[in-house]
Amino acid sequence: MKILFCVNREFEFSKLPQSFADRAASDFGAVAVRLDSYDGLAAEIADTDVLVSWVLRQPEWEKAQRLRWIHCASSGSNGVLCPGVVESAIPVTNAAEVHGDNVAEHVMALLLSAARRLDCARDLQRAATWSMDEMWNSRPRPQRLRGKRALVVGMGAIGSRVAEYCAAMGMHVVGVRQDAAKSVPGVEQMLSFAQIDGALAEADFVVLAVPTTPLTKRMMNAERLGRMKQGSWLINVGRGAQVDEAALLEALRTGRPGGAALDVFAREPLPADSPLWHAENVIITPHEAGFHEAIWEEHYAIFSDNLRRLLAGEPLRNLVDKNKGY
Repeated sequence: MKILFCVNREFEFSKLPQSFADRAASDFGAVAVRLDSYDGLAAEIADTDVLVSWVLRQPEWEKAQRLRWIHCASSGSNGVLCPGVVESAIPVTNAAEVHGDNVAEHVMALLLSAARRLDCARDLQRAATWSMDEMWNSRPRPQRLRGKRALVVGMGAIGSRVAEYCAAMGMHVVGVRQDAAKSVPGVEQMLSFAQIDGALAEADFVVLAVPTTPLTKRMMNAERLGRMKQGSWLINVGRGAQVDEAALLEALRTGRPGGAALDVFAREPLPADSPLWHAENVIITPHEAGFHEAIWEEHYAIFSDNLRRLLAGEPLRNLVDKNKGY
């Protein structure tokens, strides 16, 4: 059995360690090949049985002759869902379990930073300025989370945990999911995507925790941003493609929303000349919501369990609906 690992980006945390591949080779008696870039994928994929990657394009897919399983080492799986994969019977899994808790905690960090205006406090600290008046006169003003309304778009591993944490903070949680009939702990009301527009005006915080699909791409456009409550906050830990950034910059000037806390962007890394860097009331984190010290250990636990299941002919965990894209 040959396992091909192609999970490498320019940032250290996102490079699958060589020890991961070595461990897989040892545990399963496999030939494990780890690539340093995607350039070598086409040359290696022909005799590959298991592919672990963030990206698989149609030309590489057409060279594959033995693939039995594709594992995407992220919450979103769009990168490997080329037409050939979608049309095939080959199972695709993702690593949503790895990121759910940590990204949800990051959302809460952003919520608290926004509510307590820790971004303003940090600016004052850097200027060695003690000014309660500046904090008080910031817009939106510092606020309490208890009693506020959070609209959480996406009820997967991340969104459902965000709902749980928000409810524990005493917030009123409204969830949005494809199947609004399914309940989630902590969610007081569940809406379908068709009902988002009416809910935006009531939400103090709007949290995007959805994959990019035709339904969610640029879902927060000028019209929807204009529907948001005056002084509310938009928090995005989904994908940058879900927000029209030019429209967001214009909307921030009107106070609808009053602020934005963003971990993902249409173009990454966020260019140095992006106006978002210097926009009023914008908190930026560099797509690091999934960071934690044991991330690759958790990735290996899911990968190895699924590989054992594959070899035993058992159902796989975290199966992706290839037609829905998640």
